[in-house]
Amino acid sequence: MLTFVQAHASIDFGQIDAESLASMQEPRSQGGAIGPVIVDATGAGWMLLDIDGETVLMSQGGDAGLISAMVAAPGRKFGMVVLANCDTALTLVNDAVLYGLATFLDLSRPESEPYTLTEDEAMNAEGQYGLPEWITFVVSPETNAMRVAALAGGEEIADFSGDYTMTSATHGFKPFLGGKLWIELVRDDTGEMGWLRFIGRLLPKN
Repeated sequence: MLTFVQAHASIDFGQIDAESLASMQEPRSQGGAIGPVIVDATGAGWMLLDIDGETVLMSQGGDAGLISAMVAAPGRKFGMVVLANCDTALTLVNDAVLYGLATFLDLSRPESEPYTLTEDEAMNAEGQYGLPEWITFVVSPETNAMRVAALAGGEEIADFSGDYTMTSATHGFKPFLGGKLWIELVRDDTGEMGWLRFIGRLLPKN
């Protein structure tokens, strides 16, 4: 993983063509809420963030018994990898790489301020989103929070349910494993809320 990060951080390209690396770092789709972080766009294998005008590449993932995260800032020749032998450490490794950016490069995003939904925004957001065979979210907006019930197989998932603090008409978070778990409402072509994004996956409004 360090060899991969060194190449993308412009430290040591090794046998990888620089133009191929650059193509992976180009925005290929819109960003949004991806679990513990909000990204500006996605590339090929990377989540892309713009922090203080600096392009930052992030990636997270895991499997049973492990979680990993890596970050690279090509313009500053900086890279970092964090590994955890625990599959509930997603927010920990995410916060660790963000801490690394703040500590070594002085790059950090400001904390989001709470946002109060208008009556129209609350009405538009209300409803049920999901894929019945996987997970469903029932959204009941309030003044400056969004009450969410996450259901799977008819049973509520306590870790994903609760009051999400809104930071805009479309983004909200709740405390989760020592960090933040973000969800995002996504508008359709008419401007109405048509989907809910959860851990990078779009769930249609039912």
